[in-house]
Amino acid sequence: MTTTLETLTYAIPATLLGIAFLIKAPSVFRFWRDIQLRAVGGLLLLACLVFVLLDPRNIHRMNEATGVPNIAAPICYTMVSAFCGSCLLLVIVWLVEPSKKRTFALRLVVTSYILVIAGLWTTFALADVSVERIRDLDTYYANTPFMREHIVLYLSGHFVAVVATSALIWSYVGHVQGWLRAGLVFLGCGYLMNLGFTATKSTAVVARWNGNNLDWLSTLVAPPIAVLSALLIAAGFLVPHAGPYLQEQRKERRRYRKLGPLWRTLRTTSPNSSRVRIGAWSPWPLRVVQRMSAIYDSLLKLSPYLDKGLRARAREEALASGHSAQEAVALGAVVDIISALDAMANEPLSSTDTDVGSSEQGLEDFEDLESLSLALRDSHAVEAIRHRLKAQPESVPPR
Repeated sequence: MTTTLETLTYAIPATLLGIAFLIKAPSVFRFWRDIQLRAVGGLLLLACLVFVLLDPRNIHRMNEATGVPNIAAPICYTMVSAFCGSCLLLVIVWLVEPSKKRTFALRLVVTSYILVIAGLWTTFALADVSVERIRDLDTYYANTPFMREHIVLYLSGHFVAVVATSALIWSYVGHVQGWLRAGLVFLGCGYLMNLGFTATKSTAVVARWNGNNLDWLSTLVAPPIAVLSALLIAAGFLVPHAGPYLQEQRKERRRYRKLGPLWRTLRTTSPNSSRVRIGAWSPWPLRVVQRMSAIYDSLLKLSPYLDKGLRARAREEALASGHSAQEAVALGAVVDIISALDAMANEPLSSTDTDVGSSEQGLEDFEDLESLSLALRDSHAVEAIRHRLKAQPESVPPR
């Protein structure tokens, strides 16, 4: 049970970060010269690899494969340091306009973390780490020469990056709105959680220096904090992209449903016609386009029976009943559609008559399909207008 839970602890954030990278990857490769996209892609990939490598099973595999006890330590810490450097690079690119100042800052970050990584490998090579420690290496070797410096170096690099990145992100949150702001809030919270990770690890190490044992902070508390941080960071990168997409899908789904009454009313014009089948997982914009096309096709078939005069009189009746101008136009068009459907059912035309009628009748009053569909729902208003029009002379549809 413990092994399964431990595996999920690292597998879940690795999977989410991997998904975030795959979502972003097409844009990264398409616009490779965009330094911001490269920074985001690199950060997501590194964060994913960090959680893959930090899985205790993979730590043991790396040690076994190389035959060097604890070789996973400099490998993992190198990836963590590279991740920290990527965070700083990304924020600098976001917040600082292209200038000599930004170029200097980027070079300073790259140089600093190259030195940190070089220091990690140097101190590991000089340290005596013959006993494999998979979960508690930080505290077990906290007082060991050179390994002590190794641990302090990676924790310091992590702390500096997290503090600088978090401060810059929160200073930028107030300057943006919408989904980008939501993404930055998630990122800011994620990096603040990273401070908790550094704090618990550092506290456990300092306790060892003072002869105390708080290893549980490093082995039991720090990993869940790191997982939560990774989830928030992954959300921070996903939200600005997934949010607008989901919002657009919701908008199109509502349009699709709004068009339902009009589509169901008009499909009687061609009950036997075959429609292109769209799968259940097809995007809503495609479904809206298909539904709108079906409506327009039906209106074209119905056009020989449409009566502009009837439409105008129905519109005037709607206005007289207190409806707004937009509602009156929609109600007039709907009354005309219903009358045309009745005429079509009672007096079908030949194909020649249909072609002539279609060329003569305009459909300019049927452009706002959503308004027409909404007007169809108000059956009482439609029937009231039709009832009042029965006493008036009706125009004869052109043949």
